[in-house]
Amino acid sequence: MGKATGRHKDKRLSAADVRSLKRGFHADGHGLYLKVEPNDARRWIQRITIGKKRRDIGLGSPPRVSLKEAREKALDNLRIARAGGDPTAKPAAVPTFEVAARACLAELAPTWTGPRQSAIWWRSMEAYIFPALGSRPVDEISAQAVRAVLEPVWTSKPETARKLVRRVQAVFRHALGRGYIREDPSAGVTNTLPRHTDRAAHHAALPYAEVGAAVEKIRATQAWAGTKLAFEFLVLTAARSGEVRGARVSRELPHVGRRGDVAPEGDHRARPRACACKPGRGRVSPGRSPAVET
Repeated sequence: MGKATGRHKDKRLSAADVRSLKRGFHADGHGLYLKVEPNDARRWIQRITIGKKRRDIGLGSPPRVSLKEAREKALDNLRIARAGGDPTAKPAAVPTFEVAARACLAELAPTWTGPRQSAIWWRSMEAYIFPALGSRPVDEISAQAVRAVLEPVWTSKPETARKLVRRVQAVFRHALGRGYIREDPSAGVTNTLPRHTDRAAHHAALPYAEVGAAVEKIRATQAWAGTKLAFEFLVLTAARSGEVRGARVSRELPHVGRRGDVAPEGDHRARPRACACKPGRGRVSPGRSPAVET
């Protein structure tokens, strides 16, 4: 068979061709060739570019490696090479899901606000995911296995289940990026599960006309002075409770009406907060509490 001209076609060879073709280098597609030696020995060769170098990779011999299997191997190698990998490289030892999850958590934790978030992330995996998937190599976990481990909690604890999906997907993305797997078995898994109908339940908002009475009620309690002042600051600035609890304050809180950046220590997401009351109505400090107009 002579060298083909024009646009390359895939799947040129048939099973009969594999058995009957004579001496030569016979193209099939995706760089796959059947090489027939003078002594009629046959073997599969894939001609592929890895990096910037052209390489010939042996894929076995027919009939031990069928035409279909050779095509699948060639296509897999091509995908790896196009992604910048080396299909001839010796694969690293594939970790179990739990080992991969630990490595994934080690990468994610520095981007979070504190150790509590990491602890919650890990405990949820221990409770719901590791019993079924933890000891299994990540490349042996199927989409069906992922669905099976999520299904029991999917309808009974919807919010927990949604968080678990994100965490499981993070682990598989970690494994995918390191070449342990070639596709993410958790991708699209939520499309195979029942649709969630739960809605988030929010705390009722306090009518503005009742804010003054609420502040006075807090002032009258036996709570620590710092707690009461923090509550008043939250009311006046509409800051988030976590920001108020973690804010560092020197001698006194900012004057009412003044803008300032408030965020817990170590959190770069500081937001400018404007006080909800008119300027000049007072200041929040250990010696004096502001009046809240109603």
